[in-house]
Amino acid sequence: MSAKWIPLEEALKHNRSVIARQPASMGLSIHRETLVLERVASALAG
Repeated sequence: MSAKWIPLEEALKHNRSVIARQPASMGLSIHRETLVLERVASALAG
């Protein structure tokens, strides 16, 4: 796995998809990351 820049909405869509599927490899941090991304998106929206 490697880090790369992607659009905010794409990251949120991916995280929400992972959370919905609940794979065994999913860590707890994805919930925290998604919450932060949602707050950033909300702040940017105005």
